[in-house]
Amino acid sequence: MKHFFQTVLAILFIVFALVACDSETDLGIQVKPSSDDMSVVCDSFHVTVSSVSVDSVFSVTDKLVLGLHDDPIFGSLQVDFLAEMRYVNSAFPDGAVADSLTLVLYYKNFFGDSTAVQELTVYQLTSPLVYNGDYYSNIDPTDYCDKSVVLGRKAYTPYDRTVSSSDAAKYGCNVIRVPMPESLMQELFNSTQAQQSQQGFLDLFPGVYVTNQYGGRCVIAVDSVNLELDYHYNYTYEGDEKVVQGVRLYAANREATQVVHVGHDETAGVTPEMLQTVYADSVVLISSPAGYFPMIEFPFDRIYQRVCLDHFDRTGGDLNINHASLVVEVADLGYDGDYEVPQQLMLIEEENLDAFFHQSSYPSAYPNVLGIYSSSDKTYTFNNMGSYIESVLEKAAPDFSQIGRFVLVPVTGASDVLGSGCVIRHAYTPSGAFFRSGTNRVSPMRLIVTFTNL
Repeated sequence: MKHFFQTVLAILFIVFALVACDSETDLGIQVKPSSDDMSVVCDSFHVTVSSVSVDSVFSVTDKLVLGLHDDPIFGSLQVDFLAEMRYVNSAFPDGAVADSLTLVLYYKNFFGDSTAVQELTVYQLTSPLVYNGDYYSNIDPTDYCDKSVVLGRKAYTPYDRTVSSSDAAKYGCNVIRVPMPESLMQELFNSTQAQQSQQGFLDLFPGVYVTNQYGGRCVIAVDSVNLELDYHYNYTYEGDEKVVQGVRLYAANREATQVVHVGHDETAGVTPEMLQTVYADSVVLISSPAGYFPMIEFPFDRIYQRVCLDHFDRTGGDLNINHASLVVEVADLGYDGDYEVPQQLMLIEEENLDAFFHQSSYPSAYPNVLGIYSSSDKTYTFNNMGSYIESVLEKAAPDFSQIGRFVLVPVTGASDVLGSGCVIRHAYTPSGAFFRSGTNRVSPMRLIVTFTNL
């Protein structure tokens, strides 16, 4: 008997639920209890999206990058950097002798072919960089370096099999060492001004421009760059004379200016205009660094029509957007190149893009939403858009012509967001993907909105 009553109650509950749900369209569901004036609606809106070639991005990054890479889809990429070093406020020990000067690049990660032979060249800057200056990735290195002073060259492979296991264990990463001229070593060693202030050091040595002259299959993500001056001196202790080895590190760190230069030849790949002739369905491109960014236009006129007019009479109650999210899906089109899907994206209004990255901190005064790639369903979901959609509907209606486009941007730092204190920056390591557009037949890019009339 007990089981009989449980079954009856379950059937009555299902019948009630079916009566309460009214399917409005194939994209929306409305729930409206007959005894209440509250309605809850979930609706979906396809967006308009296109790929735009990016001229440049703000050149502030956690990692310097270096290399050349050619890809049949994303084109040819060149990344290199300009950097100044920090002085060391200390004199050398009495009787010290300079032994060598080396530019050293330390890195753990690289992109592309680990066995690709590359060759880098180091030039001395002839014009100083400005600390905290507004530099962009399309900077012209020849404005700061006339390439008349070559400090050194070095051939290397990203994964160096000639490095001993002891050295690998010592540094915990890959290392590229580029010997510097003895004349520069002696200048730095003997200069009093270079040991007394940062400006005195920069007056003597403004910095370096490091670029690849050879190769086309790999990019390294440089963790740190040092100008390392090795020296020795004699030390006598209790009548016993010893030779002491020392090294002075002039680091290209965050207290010094670093600028990443990005060069693209996108004609060597597939342009957005070519996509629809190459692939049968509607897709858009995204790539970094400073490659293609998807531009999104939300259909606020249709949202207003269906949310505020079709479903609810605005005079009958205030609109409440409970939740809104943008769903972006990666299209698997059989690409087998080196570019991997961006792991972190930011959705932000196009007009606020530059201002956001000048401050780069999160949370920000500029509305934005972060999305992390889910490899299980090949999807990004940008949540927490409800307040923004609601404010637009309330303030701009019924004329939405002044609402600008949004842009999807590959970033770093988003996975570290814990509520505050995070730094979001442009991604400078190569990445790329195809996204299903708003007209894609399989699964269009769409904004899902849940709202009530409370």
